[in-house]
Amino acid sequence: MDILDEIKLDLTNEEVTLSNTLRKAKILASKLQLPEMINWLKRELEGYPDKHTIPEYRISKAVNFGNFHGPFYSEMNNVILPLYNLPDSIKEWASNIIMAKGIGELESMLKADSDSFQIKWPQEAILLSRDKIKMSNGMILVDAYQPVPKIFIAGIIDNIKNKLLDFILDLEGLDINIADTVNKQKEKDKIRNLFNINIYGNDNIVTSGENVSQNIEQVKPDDINSLLQYINSLGIDKEDILSLKDAIKSDKEPTPGTFGDRVKKWLGNMITKVSSGASKISFEIITKLIVEALKKYYGW
Repeated sequence: MDILDEIKLDLTNEEVTLSNTLRKAKILASKLQLPEMINWLKRELEGYPDKHTIPEYRISKAVNFGNFHGPFYSEMNNVILPLYNLPDSIKEWASNIIMAKGIGELESMLKADSDSFQIKWPQEAILLSRDKIKMSNGMILVDAYQPVPKIFIAGIIDNIKNKLLDFILDLEGLDINIADTVNKQKEKDKIRNLFNINIYGNDNIVTSGENVSQNIEQVKPDDINSLLQYINSLGIDKEDILSLKDAIKSDKEPTPGTFGDRVKKWLGNMITKVSSGASKISFEIITKLIVEALKKYYGW
């Protein structure tokens, strides 16, 4: 039985943990020499390092609850918190459940007796929200949390299984000898495209490494038009390209090796957008290429 058949059987066997199946998939990714897949599997197994890298299927709308204490030992617990009056930074964070934990932890949570779990608000967020969320009789917010239902966690695991199974089935449909992909760029590009379609929802062919290396040469130091033309070739929306142009013009001359504040913010927005699958190229490739193009523009 080859590695593809093993992974298919595991994905359709409820007795096999997804974490074990993903470790087998890492062996396949290594044989395919597919860094996008290796990185995705690493993050799914170990957890995502920050919110900008988390894919859309690990994010859900949140409901927030708070506990209030007041004079004479008065209290009100499990009160639904309105978000409209909160500072933007807190409102953005509190609007969504963002599940960054590795698959092993999620599987352990599903086995627990509790029907739901809690993500606690940071103490700093509670302090900053007290003046915006007030109760009668002088009660103040002392604790806040987001309930995380088991069905959301189960949905993440099921989503990953379906994505990986679809990729395996499409890979078999290519009728490619895995051993032949090592020295055949065209075969690698086909497989990379299938991976991006099934995992990130990307239905466009990924630019090959050779073409990318050639295209980035068009970016000239201090020539914003050459930079924007290259960014456009990556499939970035025109609105985002104009935002980058404004960000570059608004920033003062950055310190070598460090982007200005507006460009940093733009990059953060793009990483969030790409990680949700709303792009014509994979997360790892697009973030690397944009950064390299900006560095070339700045002459670093």
